[in-house]
Amino acid sequence: MSPHCLQKYGGRVAEKERSAKIVIVLEAELDEARELFEDNPLTRAESLGWFLNCIKEKYVEFTPPPLKSMPGRIPYGEGGYVLNNGFL
Repeated sequence: MSPHCLQKYGGRVAEKERSAKIVIVLEAELDEARELFEDNPLTRAESLGWFLNCIKEKYVEFTPPPLKSMPGRIPYGEGGYVLNNGFL
């Protein structure tokens, strides 16, 4: 995909990956790219297919980030354990 394709539909090509708002990658590289940018809330990784679909539909819908469980002890009602006097 050329930068001209992005610019034709209103996008701008960033000089550096970290300054980009959306990084377009191949589908096979998507999971790795999302892990790479997960610490940067201003940058998203999306697939080339996502980008082409946005152009086709003339609508942008971001893929929601994967849900992660909260750290800590699991409540007893959800399969956790009960402490008895501070001991298992």
